Amino acid sequence: MNNSKDIFIKAEELIDQSKIILIAGHKDPDGDSVGSMLAMANYLKSRKKDYYLYTYDKPPNYLSFLPLFEEIKTTLPKKEFDLLIALDYGNFYRLKISDFIPSAAKILSIDHHEFSDQKGDVVILNPSADSTCQMVYSFFKENKITISDKIAECIFCGIMADTGVCQYQNTEIQTFESIVALLQSYQFDWKRIIRETTYCKRTINTMKLWARILDRLERDDKSIMAYTYITRQDFKDFKLPYDQASGLTDLIKTATDVKFVMLLKNYFEDGFIEVSMRSDDQKDYDTAKLAALFGGGGHKYASGFKMQGTIDEVIKKVKDALKKHT
Repeated sequence: MNNSKDIFIKAEELIDQSKIILIAGHKDPDGDSVGSMLAMANYLKSRKKDYYLYTYDKPPNYLSFLPLFEEIKTTLPKKEFDLLIALDYGNFYRLKISDFIPSAAKILSIDHHEFSDQKGDVVILNPSADSTCQMVYSFFKENKITISDKIAECIFCGIMADTGVCQYQNTEIQTFESIVALLQSYQFDWKRIIRETTYCKRTINTMKLWARILDRLERDDKSIMAYTYITRQDFKDFKLPYDQASGLTDLIKTATDVKFVMLLKNYFEDGFIEVSMRSDDQKDYDTAKLAALFGGGGHKYASGFKMQGTIDEVIKKVKDALKKHT
């Protein structure tokens, strides 16, 4: 863990020294990733800094009300940048920019995932934080940076998204302290944020897609794991963008008769199958340890990895690992 006051000051010094800044979040971005990116972008805009927002996948449309959301691009900038601000990524490959970083560029990483391969000239890492947005909030406070209503809105959204509106195990006293401070000090539509991050405005076709994925749900032999999968063809059949899978894993996670759930996603352009695993404090299964066996990582109750192969092959490898390690 590295979140001392000095490290926040060093992070601000990096920003001061930089002229062109790339802000990047992980592929398949969620509310915390987008919220932390946009909080930083609104700050840099207020300082008239030259910045560019990038995620490999299109951010979910239900977050489109956030200020500067429309500036997020899924193509990398043509001009070279001298600072990368990498947010909420866990494993560096999830940024999808490893071969694009100029050799002279500095890197500032802010992340609340467990230590994996986070990179940077300055790395601010705190796995006990409820969200990366919480850490960005600390960055502003420690540097005595004026927080605008727009910045506060983005931070609040990320905290709400990554704690499941204060439902998840990562919710701490600091979470509520930050929420109260944000609500008392700034003006933004917090009720809308809670509504959007909880329900995400799903269409009938989205519900039909989810019904198909839920219909595939199975358990392993020992009833430790429930698993299902989603493919590119599923999205084509219902004429839906990939962001309509957002929240599906959290719904499956509510199953009470297994220790954890696994969703396999076979729709990314790189040909890999991405696996998301979820548990909770009641089930108390360390998904991060299992993910680590396949080169992945994350939090104890929320982790993942990626693997080449077919859906059946990946499921078999996970089942074999469960037999060997449980």
